[in-house]
Amino acid sequence: MRRRLRWRRRWMGAKHGPALSVAVFRSPGGRGIEWAGPGPSTRLDEWARTSGFTASRDREGLALVDAHVAAWRADAEVEASLANEVGLYLGAVLVAQVPGARWHVWPNGHPVLRMRDGRDVDVTDVVARRLDGSISSLTAVLDHHQSA
Repeated sequence: MRRRLRWRRRWMGAKHGPALSVAVFRSPGGRGIEWAGPGPSTRLDEWARTSGFTASRDREGLALVDAHVAAWRADAEVEASLANEVGLYLGAVLVAQVPGARWHVWPNGHPVLRMRDGRDVDVTDVVARRLDGSISSLTAVLDHHQSA
């Protein structure tokens, strides 16, 4: 099985495999990817408005989003895109609140955050782990990266 996965990655020509959620594409022959990050998330902003708050790009907004994730997850229409939308929002908060954090795009088109120390943080994976209970809260993620 392991051999098969290595072959598949070599065949695809991407170090990180296919982008599994959000992807950023560029034109063929383009040199590097400059991406300032996502624009405002109209879906997440709409969900927040419906829930009676504004999703600001700070700790308080992140705490409010985190508090509503379980309720949003119960909505079948929202659940399908929840990890992507909240992941991009988490990334926007981290870029706004953590010095040196910036968006980076892996060769497969998947956007991640590159931290000042060079580590990449896959924010959609972080949110997926929050949804399955592996991470206690999104504000804990912010606190961790602010203290690092």
